[in-house]
Amino acid sequence: MIASETIVELKSHIKYAHPQSGEHTATFITLFAPRISHISLVAPLKQHFMKASSELAISRRATGNLPPVDTGSSTPVEITDDDIVQMLEVTSVEMSVVLEQFKKIVMTPALCKLEGEITFTEYLYNQIGVDDFYQLLGRYLRHFIVASLIK
Repeated sequence: MIASETIVELKSHIKYAHPQSGEHTATFITLFAPRISHISLVAPLKQHFMKASSELAISRRATGNLPPVDTGSSTPVEITDDDIVQMLEVTSVEMSVVLEQFKKIVMTPALCKLEGEITFTEYLYNQIGVDDFYQLLGRYLRHFIVASLIK
């Protein structure tokens, strides 16, 4: 089952004016699972992920660099947020296109909120650290795209 939300702890905290309590420092961003109304935002990200996965699989077959055969170990292989982003970066996927598409997701109130309640404005978006943004992208892909493929 796909989680309905996931929280990403920020390495670079974001200062903002909270509507009720004034000056505040945000320490996390909440990402929410997409719904059918968000398909036009999510489909391009899924397509980029699938393209990268396919390229890596073809490359591994061509070079003979295949993953080890499963020996029946019950220990699952853990894929990290960084692994997902790195996979995109080493293929022909145009990262600038992926990042622009993901910005649209971050700016969509039903999909992403600062500390689970604050809608991103352009100003708040521009306060996100680069490392945090890549972690958000990796987490979003891992929790909502990869998870939907593995069912």
